[in-house]
Amino acid sequence: MARGRLFRSAALHALTDADIAAIDALGIRLVVDLRTNRERGLKPSRGAWATWSRDYDTSTADLHRAIADPALTLDTVSDAMRATYRALPEEQADAYAALVRRIAADDLPLLFHCAVGKDRTGVAAALILDLLGVPRATVVADYLLTNRVTEQAAAHAHESLRRHNDTLQRAMVAPVARAEASYLDAMFAAVETRYGSVERYVVDRLGMSGDAIDAIRAALLVGR
Repeated sequence: MARGRLFRSAALHALTDADIAAIDALGIRLVVDLRTNRERGLKPSRGAWATWSRDYDTSTADLHRAIADPALTLDTVSDAMRATYRALPEEQADAYAALVRRIAADDLPLLFHCAVGKDRTGVAAALILDLLGVPRATVVADYLLTNRVTEQAAAHAHESLRRHNDTLQRAMVAPVARAEASYLDAMFAAVETRYGSVERYVVDRLGMSGDAIDAIRAALLVGR
């Protein structure tokens, strides 16, 4: 893959001035914000980059309701995460279509993000890498790099989710905050069961033409 073309991030609301300068130095032409209306309203992004976002109110990636269940166990949280990943390619199809259209149009360098940069954004990154022909093991390894910041994400998630369940133990948050290979496995299995392949999903569900897919590969791969 060509370096410096596509960036995956968490939300941009807490950027320092130094962070903004660092992102400016990347030459970002477009930010794609995958968060809900509520998330964007509560934590507006900093920075003056051109931004695309979708008008929608709820996401299965917001697990507050599941966490609020008093019968919660580690197994049920992990099951909820796998169910979330199976649902995201359909739930976020409009946003993913916009993202890949912008890549095909060469609106690059592009930064895309959600709240934590793991679920909605992680699925988008995995689908794009698969479309480019990156081996599945490498796609999963890239996703698992998220765990370098798991502790920070877990602390933030625990603080937020305790508002919905004040008896929530930190250990219960780990499956929500952590990147797990089984989550991406569940997502890919759902896409391949319904569409046959990621490329067919991009064509049949996201409405991309073969020429657009070629443009995506040309934009993101070296030597094309």
